[in-house]
Amino acid sequence: MNTPSPVRIVLSLEAERLALAVAVRRHESSVKKGLSGKYGGATDGPLSLRLHEMGACAECAVATFLGEPLPDHVDVWSVADIGEDIAVRGRSEWGYDLIKRPHEPVQWRYVLVTVSRS
Repeated sequence: MNTPSPVRIVLSLEAERLALAVAVRRHESSVKKGLSGKYGGATDGPLSLRLHEMGACAECAVATFLGEPLPDHVDVWSVADIGEDIAVRGRSEWGYDLIKRPHEPVQWRYVLVTVSRS
């Protein structure tokens, strides 16, 4: 199996602002619903918001790279993050695992994105 080469994507200011706004909405929705942090993630507070930011930025990076519309969905786990079949996972470090949720179709394409904000 070939390992793809990493691609560096810098979000536009517009894409970053959208991602951060989506992250806040996702965080607020999770807190309001009392959802617990998944896969070892924080449930509330600054770390929880940071995890939502990482996910939203990762999704915007993939959408930008593919020329797809920037995602802005909240509380949607039954559809792909980008297009019809792309699931995006944002991680803080290169080499971390890619999380596949049990309910997600195996035929989806999964993209692992290392997110760093400078």
